[in-house]
Amino acid sequence: MCKEAHGLYQCPQFLNLVIAQRVTQVKEWKVCENCFRKGHEASQCKSRACRYCKEKHNSLLHVENNVQTSVVTYSSFGKAKQNLLATAEILIRDSQGNWQRCRGLLDPGSQSNFISEETVKRLRIGTKPVNWPITTVEGLQGCARQLAQIHFKSLHNPFNAHIDCLVLNKITEELPLSSFEFESRQIPGNINLADPEFNVSRKIDVLLGSSIFWRVLSVGQIKATRNNPHLQETILGWVVGGDMVAGRKPSYGTLCNVSLNSINKQLSKFWDVDEYPTNKRVVIVKKEDIECETHFKNTCSRNAEGRFTVEIPFKLNGPNIGASKEMAIKRFLSLENKFRKDPELKRDYMEFIEEYIRLNHMELVPPTQMNVNERVFLPHYAVTKETSTTTKLRVVFDASAKTTTGASLNDAVMVGPKLQNDLFDIIIRFRTHQYVFTADINKMYR
Repeated sequence: MCKEAHGLYQCPQFLNLVIAQRVTQVKEWKVCENCFRKGHEASQCKSRACRYCKEKHNSLLHVENNVQTSVVTYSSFGKAKQNLLATAEILIRDSQGNWQRCRGLLDPGSQSNFISEETVKRLRIGTKPVNWPITTVEGLQGCARQLAQIHFKSLHNPFNAHIDCLVLNKITEELPLSSFEFESRQIPGNINLADPEFNVSRKIDVLLGSSIFWRVLSVGQIKATRNNPHLQETILGWVVGGDMVAGRKPSYGTLCNVSLNSINKQLSKFWDVDEYPTNKRVVIVKKEDIECETHFKNTCSRNAEGRFTVEIPFKLNGPNIGASKEMAIKRFLSLENKFRKDPELKRDYMEFIEEYIRLNHMELVPPTQMNVNERVFLPHYAVTKETSTTTKLRVVFDASAKTTTGASLNDAVMVGPKLQNDLFDIIIRFRTHQYVFTADINKMYR
């Protein structure tokens, strides 16, 4: 890792990483998670397994299953360190128009802003009911029931903003976890601290998420040294963050903001991402999905032009579709009335239909088959999209239109199993490439 002549297990840079970061590095280098050498997987490794749990990973990647808290590290001088989160004093306007001093936590990892119930009551500001799901680590979910809009401003300049905050009973523990003393020379005297009492353990009134964090960030920065903390300039003042020597009395608690329960299981899942599964995953499939897939296999074929054709997968015990011709004619006459008022719409609509016929995507129904009971007549209408690069106007055929029995064509057709990838998987895949393209497939739904 540092290009020096020693093994990875002896590398100071690697040993200074937390375990999750070590795992990430091992995965990026594509080396064995057990012996840190290339050319084989951990399951094939003949080196000794973890000395703590005997699993096939290196001892440097081991974490105890039942860890509930982590311990603050110490410097070689015996002084305790605190890992500080960025806090700032701000002014929030109360219901009477007065500005009250509050303490905020800057968190670029949060997609929402939060405010404590105690602060809402103190400011006497109104809230409105919401049902807002909140997802945390390990997929744990909660829900915010109230939302408050606040107006806050900086103590050091005219910056101010209106933001929505989800209301929580408690945002986090008091920060820092314990108060500590620091020498004034550790902070330059010519800067305005966003939180002058950053070393005093106090309540957090609001959490300012990523939407605010990136707006208040400034270019000034003073990097941490052995005895001095990291300082970052913001519009709210300079914030203090990272490791800081906090006197000689060690602290044995730390705010992790991460669930550490069963972390070995999480790391194992992380290691297995690229592994080919040895056992088939059990998937619960609905009966109708099986019927739909069977229907597809039995009726899918290719015609003389090489096109795939498949019969419509009607439900085996679906609803009875009634008459639809009268309803479709009525909707068509309404469409023609719209054409009389908008000749341009009529021209574009006609061009679309003519192209449909020209491409053999539809054909004229013979008059002798117009009154067959099994026919379903679909009304259609225009949808315009000026920003489209392929088709400004498209015609939508309404298969959800109700017939005389109250059932539509869609009601009688099987949907089938979900075939497309989850949106989350697609977004994650986007992050694995430097360049990605999105494309509009012309005439996708014919």
